[in-house]
Amino acid sequence: MENADWSCIINVEKKRGTDQYYLTFKRVKIRYRDSHDLGYFNHPFEIGNRMRLLDDIHLETSLSEESLASDFEGVIDLASAAAKGKRNATKREVVEDDDDDIFDFASAINNKKKIS
Repeated sequence: MENADWSCIINVEKKRGTDQYYLTFKRVKIRYRDSHDLGYFNHPFEIGNRMRLLDDIHLETSLSEESLASDFEGVIDLASAAAKGKRNATKREVVEDDDDDIFDFASAINNKKKIS
């Protein structure tokens, strides 16, 4: 992020009160700022398809919306969230190591060479 000239966050969101999904772009860094540059916009997906964006290349105006984030709801993919499992911290067993020997990398390599 420190060395980037430009970066943004891309997120899928659903417009409140509709079943329309949008791909949201929020610029978080720009090295050489243009005061007229758009930093946040939402572009609609085809209705019923969360993979295909609507094409507006030959239209007079863009289908993208400059909107307040409050008009949109974050979308959680429940299938992938369930596949990841619980995200709560788990207490782990502490393993005591009474052996004060230091691992000797050179002897481990030499032993491997002898075995081969």
